[in-house]
Amino acid sequence: MIKNLILTVASIVIALIACEIILGFVYPEPPIFSYFVWPPYLKEIFKIEPGVMPGVYGDSLFSINSAGIRGDEFSADQDYRILAFGGSTTECILLDDMEAWPYLLQKNLSGSTGEKVWVGNVAKSGLNSRDNLVQLPLLLDEYPDIDAVILMEGVNDLMMRLARHGDYDPDYLLTADGHKRSFDRAFQLVKTPYGKTKKNMFYEKTAIWRTIRKLRKARSIKKKNNNVMIQDSAGSAYVHARAVRKTMRKIDQLPDMTPALAEYRRNLNTMIDEALKRDVRVILVTQPSLYKEDMTQKERDLLWLGGNANLRSGKVTGFYSAGAMMRGVKLYNLATLKVCRKRHVDCVDAAAHIPKSVEALYDGVHFSEKGARMVADLIVGYLKNKKPFSDQQAN
Repeated sequence: MIKNLILTVASIVIALIACEIILGFVYPEPPIFSYFVWPPYLKEIFKIEPGVMPGVYGDSLFSINSAGIRGDEFSADQDYRILAFGGSTTECILLDDMEAWPYLLQKNLSGSTGEKVWVGNVAKSGLNSRDNLVQLPLLLDEYPDIDAVILMEGVNDLMMRLARHGDYDPDYLLTADGHKRSFDRAFQLVKTPYGKTKKNMFYEKTAIWRTIRKLRKARSIKKKNNNVMIQDSAGSAYVHARAVRKTMRKIDQLPDMTPALAEYRRNLNTMIDEALKRDVRVILVTQPSLYKEDMTQKERDLLWLGGNANLRSGKVTGFYSAGAMMRGVKLYNLATLKVCRKRHVDCVDAAAHIPKSVEALYDGVHFSEKGARMVADLIVGYLKNKKPFSDQQAN
């Protein structure tokens, strides 16, 4: 009786060991991520109505990899890894995966240098430098061997300042509540609760446990993705926002921007500090825009940003004029350039090179397919003449 029990237990142990060895080869231990900007494997197809977004053509696929990144999966053969932070102008949500400028940067930089470059897009609509500052150190500590970060910042910081009037607090991120709110905005899913450090049980490191989790995840992914709020697939929200702006009074005088710009520079400097102490290169990119003094009526009809409150709040009573928006974007771009010069980090002044026309932008700040190509080409032209890519060119 006892002998049979011992043989049974021994057989089970041997079988488990065999399964662990086999599954260890089939499903090698992946990086363990705790923070996800998007839910893994999210997919959405946008079918924008013709004419709504000039320069955006056909259906656009928006897809997310297993790490919650818009981009290819991590792989061992990647020579240089870049992580792109920002808001909707980096996210490029209405452009197809292969039309967004971070992907085109990856494709064209790889093609022109012979290096296998990976660019991961962790930008998300509405995120500002506060949110990106919360994201950056957590993601750099989680993702394997990131070589550089690209930061296209400023527009959403401007929008936040314009929408908050006298309620704007330049030190809000320094408070516990402010930091927690930015954390909640920055990540769609988290495995580690805010302020906690995840500790894995011993069994969670086995191949058998990973296989069980993989099967459970496959069953739950569709349900999770269906619960994610993503912009409407036809672009009707933009049509509505444009219509609202047309009926509202226009505000030509910007509020006092001094505290907001000081905070913005502080956030950029802190992100630079966080990246450099992890030996990660920083590349700042200024924000191109359509705003100019002599806008045509066709161009004005595309505008929808710049409300004096959050559009969804129902409290908007006016929109800042195209001239005010032009001055506001310029102030933030100048702040970006000032930080670049002071910190001696890489900087691509895209605002000085991308034309202020519907050729490049389908509204005040968002890139058309051609505009995204222009941005990617501009960054490629800059980087391929800098180390480590210039070394490859010389060889």
